[in-house]
Amino acid sequence: MTASWDGVARLWDAASGEVGPEGGVNSAVFSPDGTFVATAGGDGAARLWDAENGAELAVLQGPGDGIRIIVFSPDGTRVVTVSDGTPQLWDVESGMELGVLIGHESMVQSVAFSSGWHAVGYGRR
Repeated sequence: MTASWDGVARLWDAASGEVGPEGGVNSAVFSPDGTFVATAGGDGAARLWDAENGAELAVLQGPGDGIRIIVFSPDGTRVVTVSDGTPQLWDVESGMELGVLIGHESMVQSVAFSSGWHAVGYGRR
């Protein structure tokens, strides 16, 4: 998976070098087991994709203009997105928002899960 500032994400077949589906994104990440790809869109939505066939599985609509960050939990069952400085926790299977992570008064710059995903850390400048 590659994502660039030209607003295009490409899923590549590593064996053939052929390109898969495209879409405007700010970042992209594979799930820990490689079955999903998550993209953070400039349109205010994150999307979950089937990594094998490129099918769109869910749209996670954020509160702002664009989602900048998306991170999978270590077990791949949750993602955190960041839009307009607001981290949101989502269930991958249902596509439902589980909650908003509050506490920062400024723009969130990064997100990370602990190895057992009992804690989510996020930082700002």
